[in-house]
Amino acid sequence: GMLPSRKRSRTGSHQDSLAGALPGDEASDAIIISDGEDEELGMEELKLEILQLEQRLEDQTKKTKQYQIESVRYHELLLKCRRTAQSALHKQAAQSQLHAQALQDGLGEVQDMAGAIETTQSKAKEQIDELRKSLEAGSCIFSEAYVGLKGKPGKHMDPRYHGWLPYDDAFEIKDSLTVLCDGVGEGGYRSGIFARKLVESMARPVNMDGDLFEKLEYCIQRMRMPQTSGCHDIASSTVVALRLTPGRGRDEIMIDALELGDSQWALLTLDASPRRVRCDYLSPPRFHSPRVNGERPPYQAGMDQGHMRQYRDRKNEILQQRCARSGDIIVAGSDGFWENLGSDDRARRSALETMSEEVLGDFGDGALVERLGGRLRERTENRMDRSMIGKKDDLTVIVSRMCRGQQQRGVEVRMEGLCEGGCDINLVNEVTRGIVKYRAVGSAA
Repeated sequence: GMLPSRKRSRTGSHQDSLAGALPGDEASDAIIISDGEDEELGMEELKLEILQLEQRLEDQTKKTKQYQIESVRYHELLLKCRRTAQSALHKQAAQSQLHAQALQDGLGEVQDMAGAIETTQSKAKEQIDELRKSLEAGSCIFSEAYVGLKGKPGKHMDPRYHGWLPYDDAFEIKDSLTVLCDGVGEGGYRSGIFARKLVESMARPVNMDGDLFEKLEYCIQRMRMPQTSGCHDIASSTVVALRLTPGRGRDEIMIDALELGDSQWALLTLDASPRRVRCDYLSPPRFHSPRVNGERPPYQAGMDQGHMRQYRDRKNEILQQRCARSGDIIVAGSDGFWENLGSDDRARRSALETMSEEVLGDFGDGALVERLGGRLRERTENRMDRSMIGKKDDLTVIVSRMCRGQQQRGVEVRMEGLCEGGCDINLVNEVTRGIVKYRAVGSAA
């Protein structure tokens, strides 16, 4: 016959129907012989369970998709975090690199400062050594000087000089420096003012390294002239500047010279035993190329902006250096002196040597400066006043002696007024004349 079919309990699960397969009496109650109705009921339950499973599967699929979406979002967040972290690292690295570069630059600046300090210390040590050597060897000074001066006859009648000194030369002798300026005539009384102010400025100590040309430019840049009604100030001046420094030898003196224009200077060396004097050097007058009218203006310093630039390429010509000995003589003068001393440089050299030897023979070396200065002044003044060929001009002559081995303690200035009518040199007078004598004081050999 037919085998009994297993029927699942309406209240049990599908797995519970397996209990009917168990042997023994315990399972006998679970075996039920189903009819057709029960069979249909079992199919419905299976369908329902399938639907439930499909629903659960669909729910699981949706959750899976959500998990996938979340996974993608988390992955994007992770990438973003990684990029942010990487950017932060790059930024931090860049900042660190900038900081390192700043530290490197700071280190370079500190090293440069250290190098500059070391250079400054080295220069300071060199200057101290030079000062010590100078103190040991003695400084170089103009130990005595004679200055003769005379104004151009009739200049006081020039309307341009009304109320102003009719004398356009200016000079200063101060320890180791001599400056002589001659105001150029085209500027009238203003050239005289410019010459005097320039001499005063050049004689002041200036805290700067450089040659005499650079000092001249420096002084001109800082000068202040009285206001003029004209729009163009043509005030200018020729310049001779002499600066003494110790040489290598015990009695050797180095002369640094600035020669700008037709004012000149000469170096006289003495040979005391045969009483001979030799003119070792006479600076040449320096002129520009001739103009259309044939005039040759001298080199000259001026107040115009950029006036000195034209001479910067000629410094090798304008700046000279000569070697001398302690006791040698310097003669410096404006063009009015030199042109009345001789017609050319050869005649001027000869006159200096002849007159120096005459004075040396008559009065000896001790009176050479004053006696030679007096004779040179008389000769040139007489030629200017009484000769038809003499040049009518302001006349200044400086005769000075160089000395090494003396301390600089200043100079004593004595002025003997020889103006006609007893007028002082600083007053307006038809003939401006005077003599100035310098002698070092407190000097120790």
